[in-house]
Amino acid sequence: MAFTAEIAKLEILFPAYAIIDRAGCIVACGPSLVHHLDTNPVGEPLKAFFKVRIRKSGGVRADISMRHVELTGHGAGRGLLLRGTVSRKGDRLVMYLNHAPVHVSGGENRRTLRFEDFSPSDSSIDMMMATRLQSVLMEEAQGLSRKLARETQLAQAASIAKTRFLATMSHEIRTPLNGMLGMAQILATRDLGSDEREMVDILLNSGEALLTILNDVLDFTRIEAGHTALRPTDGDFVATVKCIADLFRVSASEAGLTLDLAIDPDVPRLARLDLSQAGRCITNVVANAVKFTRSGGIAMHVSSQDTDAGHVFTVTVRDTGIGMTEAEQAVVFEPFTQVDDSTTREQDGSGLGLSICRRIMRLLGGEVRVESAIGEGSTFILTLPAERVEAQSEDLAEAA
Repeated sequence: MAFTAEIAKLEILFPAYAIIDRAGCIVACGPSLVHHLDTNPVGEPLKAFFKVRIRKSGGVRADISMRHVELTGHGAGRGLLLRGTVSRKGDRLVMYLNHAPVHVSGGENRRTLRFEDFSPSDSSIDMMMATRLQSVLMEEAQGLSRKLARETQLAQAASIAKTRFLATMSHEIRTPLNGMLGMAQILATRDLGSDEREMVDILLNSGEALLTILNDVLDFTRIEAGHTALRPTDGDFVATVKCIADLFRVSASEAGLTLDLAIDPDVPRLARLDLSQAGRCITNVVANAVKFTRSGGIAMHVSSQDTDAGHVFTVTVRDTGIGMTEAEQAVVFEPFTQVDDSTTREQDGSGLGLSICRRIMRLLGGEVRVESAIGEGSTFILTLPAERVEAQSEDLAEAA
């Protein structure tokens, strides 16, 4: 197959080529050579038609790579004088003889196949063959490009359909779920026995957990569809972080954990950014830290760095929880992925929280990453750019 392809290329580039095997027989030749010999020489010894002279001092050696060759015809090749180059390809010799025979002065029976004033070098032959190959490869590449474009369009259409399906189903499920939760909340206000009270509490907790999952799916589909609009405003970033810490300090304490917050003194209180989305990401990370920490505590740290455009806030959330392997860290921000993905995992959830967090952080121009080790806890680092607000209000200055 490869030999047939090589012959096809040679017929285009060198119509008078000849390929000689180890026994000196012609195994293939160009149509121009067949025409001027007036017979098909394939299978015949080359010496039956030509006297071969390879111009190299010291004679012809088996390790020939690229030499000048001259073929002087006799018999059926009488009057032919072929010049070109020859190279070794495996156990064959390939003679590159490109031009058609022409009559020259000095005898009407003398015919010559000749190149330009100099025979092609190794690199020039490669260049000519590469030109033809480039044309073929370009055609193949264009075909593959068109196929890839079609496949991409189909994949995009499937992704859009999936997103619409998730959004529609989440919305449709959330509507009756809100009605069920409303009735369960009303029922919880009634005078119930201990057994009935326990069942209502389970109903409420399960419904709220399901509602959280549905809200996460809706948020995820909005982000995927590009429908999440940022609303940057001038706000108190420090107060936002303090509020989040206070919110989770209670639940951490109930779980027997500590939650500490340290804010560098040079962190500006006022900055321009979407505080709602930024706070949502920080909340998600802290919630995960509390969820996956059984003993010890959570430490939050806020720092900032001034840039030409404004500030870059860094929020670090370090816990003493179960930690993660390198493989788990690689997928923790992927959608619908949980650290413990077994059927017996202890923590519930959709596996969308951190994925949404990363996507929102990138929309904000920031990033979130994790450093962790099994048994040593995890550290989530959020970097968040914000525009500078020159005038700090008197109320904020007093609060500081």
